Amino acid sequence: MQKFIVELAKESDDLSLKRILCTTPMEGDIKVAFQREPSYFCALETAGKFNQTIVARDTKTNDVVGMGTRSIKPAYVNGEITPIGYLNSLRIDKRYRNRTLLNRGYTYFRQLHQDKRTQIYLSTIIQDNEKVRQLLTSKRVRLPLYHDIGECRTFAIKLVRKKRGFSKRIAVSKGTNNDLGGIVECLNRNGKEKQFYPYYTKADFRSDKRYLKDFKIEDFYVARVQGKIVGVIGKWDQSGFKQTLISGYSRKIKLIRPVYNHVAKIFKYPQLPEPGKHLTFFYVSFIAIDDNDPNIFAALVRALYNDSVDSKYSYMMIGLFQKDPLLSVIKQYASIEYKSRIYVVCWDDGEHVFKTLDGRIPYLEISTL
Repeated sequence: MQKFIVELAKESDDLSLKRILCTTPMEGDIKVAFQREPSYFCALETAGKFNQTIVARDTKTNDVVGMGTRSIKPAYVNGEITPIGYLNSLRIDKRYRNRTLLNRGYTYFRQLHQDKRTQIYLSTIIQDNEKVRQLLTSKRVRLPLYHDIGECRTFAIKLVRKKRGFSKRIAVSKGTNNDLGGIVECLNRNGKEKQFYPYYTKADFRSDKRYLKDFKIEDFYVARVQGKIVGVIGKWDQSGFKQTLISGYSRKIKLIRPVYNHVAKIFKYPQLPEPGKHLTFFYVSFIAIDDNDPNIFAALVRALYNDSVDSKYSYMMIGLFQKDPLLSVIKQYASIEYKSRIYVVCWDDGEHVFKTLDGRIPYLEISTL
């Protein structure tokens, strides 16, 4: 009898999936662990409109020793609405790590891929995690091809004190139900100008919203010039179903952390939290800015930032591609940055799609990763 089987996860695996996610942190100088309370499957609903989780199971103990997810949603590829996948939450219990189990997991992913729901996938790997990056990009038999397309820069902006407002030419207000049509039009108008930006409909924001769980229309910040909507961002608090904690630091960071935190406290910069502490934050999501204008983005971020100072949140999280001009706005804020590499992942039937990708700036909705 084979020692492991790979299959689709069951609802009864919920506790095991939560355990693996929490006990296998993202490696790097800052080790981040993820919790999914009250339910792993509840949190998974925001990853895509079609989601599958696979598990590797020890046949002797019935324990789940590995996992991974495949999520698919409509997004813009070269300006056209296209189903695109995301491979995420690839984890193997430390006691069982070996390349054979990894290969079997990808073999099963390839079997699922035969449903032809998509041709290409996205995936991200923390830049510090060189061991995993080298393994997954090794072109080993059974692994798909991982094409590195650049860097996603994510910033935890510390909410410390309010800042002066921005140009009065740009009026910023919170979203209302009356704004929904204009907001969705703005999302898609600008989304098609970026690579991999999710496609949205009004129904996504009006239905039971399992896909956009806990996000409300009034969580949008809307920028207008002469009454016209020219940009939007959203404030998405996902702590009701997804939690993040610092599980530890590399030896180098452990040594410098006390000194760094002392200096950071004096200058009111973000400090490195104690290991085991939950981060209280929200995501800056649904970033859609006419002409990718940093001035419009700056006005929106400033309004959201000022509204969130002296609240229950310590940070707001923003993720942008390394070449996005909007990054210039982040320099105005004290933040902790971490970097990930973005990969287009494909089997043989997706290679031609990868080769046709044009020069649009990629966009990842980090709140759904």
